[in-house]
Amino acid sequence: MLHSPNVTLDKYSVSLRTGFLPSVPPLQKLENAYYWPWEDIVWDLPSHIQCRTIRQAVEELPILSTSKLHEEPEWRRAYLLLAYLMHAYIWGGERPKDVLPPSISCPFLEVSNHLELPPCATYAALNLWNFAVSDHTADMTDPENLYVTASFTGTKDEEWFLMVSVAIEAKGAQLIPLMLEAFHAASVDDAQRRAAKTWLQQDCQMVSSTMKGTERSNGATKPPAKTAFMLEMRNYMPGPHRRFLEMMSRASNIRAYAMSHKADSPVRDAYNAAVMSLGLFRDSHIKMVTRYIIMAAKMKPTNTMPSQVNLATSTTTRMEGLNEKVSGGLHGTGGTDLIPFLKKTRDTTKAAALYTD
Repeated sequence: MLHSPNVTLDKYSVSLRTGFLPSVPPLQKLENAYYWPWEDIVWDLPSHIQCRTIRQAVEELPILSTSKLHEEPEWRRAYLLLAYLMHAYIWGGERPKDVLPPSISCPFLEVSNHLELPPCATYAALNLWNFAVSDHTADMTDPENLYVTASFTGTKDEEWFLMVSVAIEAKGAQLIPLMLEAFHAASVDDAQRRAAKTWLQQDCQMVSSTMKGTERSNGATKPPAKTAFMLEMRNYMPGPHRRFLEMMSRASNIRAYAMSHKADSPVRDAYNAAVMSLGLFRDSHIKMVTRYIIMAAKMKPTNTMPSQVNLATSTTTRMEGLNEKVSGGLHGTGGTDLIPFLKKTRDTTKAAALYTD
C-alpha cells in the first residue's frame, strides 16, 4: 500500500492560502530605529546607484548587531535589505568590488545563517519577501495589486519583473491542498477522489519552489545530467522550503500510483496530461527566455556607458584566467549553454509520461 505523509505545513513555512509566500505580507520597514540606517539607504537606492554614491554610503554605515531582530519577519526584512545593499555595493561602480565592508558582511552572514540561506540576492530576497499588497482584500494573483518594497532601479519594469513571480506564487498556492489530497487518494487507492483528479489535470504553470513542488509530487523529475546543478539550486531556497521539497521527493506516490493503472485508464490519462502540461509550461518558458534574454542580449544598449565594463564577461575572463572551469552556462555572452539546459530539463519532465504498459 502506498503511503501519504502526515504533513504539518507550518514547520515548512508553507501556507494553504499563500503557498510559499508568507501567510502575512512581509514587513515594509523594520520598526526598530536601530536598523533605519539600512532602511534609509535602500529607500533611496536607485538614486545612490545612479549618482555613484552607493559605495560611500555603505562604507559609512555602522556595524549593526542582529541581536535586536526577534521575529521571523524581522529577520527576513533584514536579509532583504542586506542583499540589496551588498549587490548595489558590489556592482555600483565601473568595476565590481571583491571585498565587502564589515558593515554589510558581518550582519549579513548572521542573518543568512539564521534563515538557512546564502548571503546573496536570492529569490526569497527579491521576490518572496519583497512585496506589499495595495489592499488587504486585494487579489494577490493580480500583479496590479502588488508592489515592491525595495528596488535597484525604481522602475516599473523591475517591479513587474519581480511581482509577476509573486502573483504566480499566489496562484500556485491553490495546488498545495490538492497535492496533499492526491497523495492521500493514491495511498488509499481512491482513483475516483475529486481532488486527485483535479490535481492531476491542473495546468501546473508556476515557478520556483511551487514549480519544484509540483514536479516532485507528480514524480516528473527523473534526474537529468545536470542534477547536481538543480540540487544546488535548493540551497538558494529558505531552509523550510528546501525541506518541504525533500519531503515531497520522499513521499511522492503519484507516479507510482498512475503507473499501477493500465495505459488507457482514466488515472494514467490524467497523469500523462498533467506531465505534458508541465512540459508545455517549459516550452513557453524557453520561448520567453529566447525572446527576452537571448535575443535582447544580442542587442546593443542605446545608453552604453563606455567607462563601465561588461561585468559578466569580466568575471568569466578572470575565472578562466585562474584556470577555473566555468560551468552551468553562466557566461556573459547572452545565452551560451542556457537553451540546451532548459531543453534538457523540459525533455526530462515530459519523459515521465508513459503511454504504454
